[in-house]
Amino acid sequence: MQDTMDINPVQNPEQSRFSREYLTGFIKQFSKFIVVGGVNTGIDFAVLNILMYTTGVNSGAGLFALNCVSFTVAVV
Repeated sequence: MQDTMDINPVQNPEQSRFSREYLTGFIKQFSKFIVVGGVNTGIDFAVLNILMYTTGVNSGAGLFALNCVSFTVAVV
């Protein structure tokens, strides 16, 4: 059993970069990246707006603190 994680989308490293297998693996991996990034952004935006609404803070250092909280929640 291997201890390292292979991030190459094609299992066989001898495959050409422009082969059908490589491109489908690349598109699948890129799609997952886009979905995760979109969900993270949506959570960050929603939490920030909820915090702004409940606290009444809309600018200044308070907004920076709320943004730090919403970013942390989205990452977790």
